[in-house]
Amino acid sequence: MSHTMNDPEKDEGALKDDLYSQANPPREGFTKADQKHMGLFDGGLAGLFWGFIWTFIAFSFVGLSLAEMASTAPTSGGQYHWVSEFAPPSIQKFLSYIVGWMSTGNAADCFITGTLTQALLQVNDENYVPKRWHGTLFTWAMALVLYVVNLWGHDFWPRIQNLLMVIHMLAFFAVITVLVFTGFSNDGGWNSMGMSLMVGQISAIYSILDATHDPSGYPFLYVFKGAMGPAGVNNLTIIVLLIVSAANINFGASTACQTFTFARDKGLPFSSWLTRVHTSKEIPANAILATCLITVLLSLINIGSLVAFNAIISLQIVSLMFTYFCSLSCVLYRRLYYLELLPVARWSLRRWGPLVNAVGLAYVMFAFFWCFWPNGTPVNAETFNWSVAMFVRVLVLALVMYAVEGRKVYVGPVKQCRMARLEISS
Repeated sequence: MSHTMNDPEKDEGALKDDLYSQANPPREGFTKADQKHMGLFDGGLAGLFWGFIWTFIAFSFVGLSLAEMASTAPTSGGQYHWVSEFAPPSIQKFLSYIVGWMSTGNAADCFITGTLTQALLQVNDENYVPKRWHGTLFTWAMALVLYVVNLWGHDFWPRIQNLLMVIHMLAFFAVITVLVFTGFSNDGGWNSMGMSLMVGQISAIYSILDATHDPSGYPFLYVFKGAMGPAGVNNLTIIVLLIVSAANINFGASTACQTFTFARDKGLPFSSWLTRVHTSKEIPANAILATCLITVLLSLINIGSLVAFNAIISLQIVSLMFTYFCSLSCVLYRRLYYLELLPVARWSLRRWGPLVNAVGLAYVMFAFFWCFWPNGTPVNAETFNWSVAMFVRVLVLALVMYAVEGRKVYVGPVKQCRMARLEISS
């Protein structure tokens, strides 16, 4: 049983709590180990390690800025809501609509779990011949787990997350022990080590690119195997799989909640169906189902063409950086020019706010630029980073949707809240 939910205050309360406080779309909690192949290729082990370090430091400024915005406006809409909250009034509606389109749904997370499981089988069995449809089936299995836990496990999942946080931290140090701290390498064919490091450091953020020459597509498994043997690589990779699977569940909750909120504001097609929630659980069941179905359908593309599939999922990091850029730009604008209009936050950066926002914004722009670079040279159709093409296509689609329908029916979060307050006061 379900019903349509259009009350913005309800969304801020029960829905956010039921989705175990994962309503904020920022996805800093991802596991980096599954994307080591790009860092190993461009920069080597030392470049990968130090890329993690400077990414952690630089991204902390982004995280602090997002945390303050979440405290100021604790909403399941995340970036598109914050843009509506802090952007200049003349572009609030338009910009929040575009950011909303860039924030909803992707298939990368479950696909990583599926293909990593497939790669582990390949490492343990030399006779195993991997097929792309095997990875697709593993992806479906992860999508099913995501659906079940998000729909029926919302009561116990927060407690499990606390344990997983400890495991995550311990696993990080275990992985670092395996890596070598010196010995940079430039196997991407770039003109300088600095250029190679700049390209390779993106793997410490999150990127889905074509694999290096390693047959599994995850050469870090062979780094583990060479350092610890078969038993070690199995144990450590299983821990990585556990953490990535948990992250998938959180990502799914975040994506579903954001999809629900954006649809509630008439930003997506089929909004009446997407905004229906389970009557007893108060969870956006249809949005969760839609998130999983999109993952399943997109993973079918992998069977026909891995290049085409990677072109789609490579959009994730680019679109994420774009939404961060818009959010941080808007809050910095509000802080510098209209500080008196900045809502009071329970957790505030205070006088450090402009500096933290500016550094975070600078890093997001820096990362956004390098996200479009290919893994190495020479570049052909298979090694080309198709995220630039996908980003432009989605951006054009969002612009067309806004011109045709969005500008007529889309109600921005800020305007909706004002309308709700007027109804209450009257």
